Amino acid sequence: MRKSRLIKAGNFSLGGNSPVRVESMLKSSLDDVDSNLKELKELERAGCELVRMAIPSRKALKVYEILQKETSLPLMGDFHFSSLLVKEAIEKGMKMVRINPGNLRESSLKDLVSIFKRNEILVRIGINAASFPNPLPPGEEGAKEMVKILREWLKPFDKSSHSLVICSLKSSDVKTTVLANQIFSADSDYPLHLGITEAGGGLEGTIKSSVGIGILLWQGIGDTIRVSLTGPSTDEVKVGYEILKSLGIRKRGIEFISCPTCGRARINVEEILAKVKEISQPYAKELTGLKIAVMGCEVNGPGEAKEANLGLAGGKAYALFFKKGKIIQKVKKEKMIDIFKEELKKLSKERKSC
Repeated sequence: MRKSRLIKAGNFSLGGNSPVRVESMLKSSLDDVDSNLKELKELERAGCELVRMAIPSRKALKVYEILQKETSLPLMGDFHFSSLLVKEAIEKGMKMVRINPGNLRESSLKDLVSIFKRNEILVRIGINAASFPNPLPPGEEGAKEMVKILREWLKPFDKSSHSLVICSLKSSDVKTTVLANQIFSADSDYPLHLGITEAGGGLEGTIKSSVGIGILLWQGIGDTIRVSLTGPSTDEVKVGYEILKSLGIRKRGIEFISCPTCGRARINVEEILAKVKEISQPYAKELTGLKIAVMGCEVNGPGEAKEANLGLAGGKAYALFFKKGKIIQKVKKEKMIDIFKEELKKLSKERKSC
């Protein structure tokens, strides 16, 4: 298990014994402050712990100034091309910045590092394989080049003893991203931000991100993650937590187990699962870590989901309710949703009394 250094910025901590953080990025138009505020509130409710915001202009800085007064979430400015804009943002009170070596002049780095150190700025050095004038090749060659560039950019930080630094090595290619992070983490304790850049949307983007991020997390690599999806920013947070939950790294909300269905299915599993999730939503926070199962038949249901705290399995005319693999009651199918509500309330009371 890789041990990264602990860094702090205000109440926000990263690395060390801190949990793996889940972050996202604002996607609303910078012309619409209200939409950005609404998105921030939605991200906060979804459990987002760090929000990155594109700062392409002074106009964006003005939006940032409004947003940072209206949210408790830490906001990180994302900068490209202009070191002058970075300096101006820090003057306006920004405490977290991301810089991209692919499009920022290395000659301006020494001056920036002294400003970062003087103002105690948390910095992410974000290597993106596609950001360079000549995009880096996929595979081992590109991974090694990404690491080489990152190490060069870290030298001024090490020399100045400015340790509030997060690193990221991203590519749209899963193997390249995994290799780069493995190589760099082998002899560095800088906290690492993980993600597959330009992963895509929907199923494709979710799978690519889950595979890449999951491999590294399973190896003990990674301190913060962003699932980059073409779609709502809250979806990125939801998938992020599901990745962490599936690996047993962090628990947030209820875990649902359901069968894929087959010819033995006696209930519409997809439909029942949707109802069960809806009913469970008000209990999601207080029943964090609870496992609920919806299984299609009585033959294998309780056995296959024996770790579930509460489960139901469909039968021809009846449904079976079970806890930890043991059947607790048999009810008519038309009553199973009502019974489920009652059992959920019982579990909630049991948790509260503990």
